[in-house]
Amino acid sequence: MVWLVFGGPNTMIVIASRHEKLCEQLADSLRELSPTLQVRDKQALDIVLERIHPEVVFLDTRILGSAPAESLRSLADAHPQLRFIVFGCKNGSEAEVTFVRAGARGFLRPQTPFALVPKAVRSLRHGELWVSRQALTLFLNPQTVHRRRLSKRQLQVVRGALTGLSNKQIAESLGITERTVKAHFSSVYAKLGIHQRSKLSQVRGVISVISDREA
Repeated sequence: MVWLVFGGPNTMIVIASRHEKLCEQLADSLRELSPTLQVRDKQALDIVLERIHPEVVFLDTRILGSAPAESLRSLADAHPQLRFIVFGCKNGSEAEVTFVRAGARGFLRPQTPFALVPKAVRSLRHGELWVSRQALTLFLNPQTVHRRRLSKRQLQVVRGALTGLSNKQIAESLGITERTVKAHFSSVYAKLGIHQRSKLSQVRGVISVISDREA
């Protein structure tokens, strides 16, 4: 069974979960952003994905059986154009990374405010991941998750670099000195194990970060 809720003019978003109240809350948070289609189980999800081509799928991993990461990987392989945001699984950075490596583009923690859900979708539309800072660091360098987390300011500097801004432009946009920007880059290079600005391209797509409260 499916439930269709029409919202804004953008591409369809599918919400897959057997928890009706949660589906309704997600749909309501997305009402002004996109139309939503709700499904309650994996079989219904498979049918929907064969018939329509949604932009984003909010996927409750509890409908994926005993091996949810493998099931997600199969879905992602079968529908490479889809962007999956997962929820309902074990909390923590390692879980986030496991599902990102299986094909997810975002991860909603239990404490994620529904007000942030549209922001998650917009991040995916810009080619980014919606993950915590800890998961970002673990994703880039599994050996440094506990000792080398990128700070919020360091991530802002990296974002600026990836959008083509010069050090001077980054400094002006953040209200800091160019010297401070250079210092942040030195710390980022050390944490990520890289030695030059051009190598920052390896983090493109994984720089969208949830709020500090969730990180």
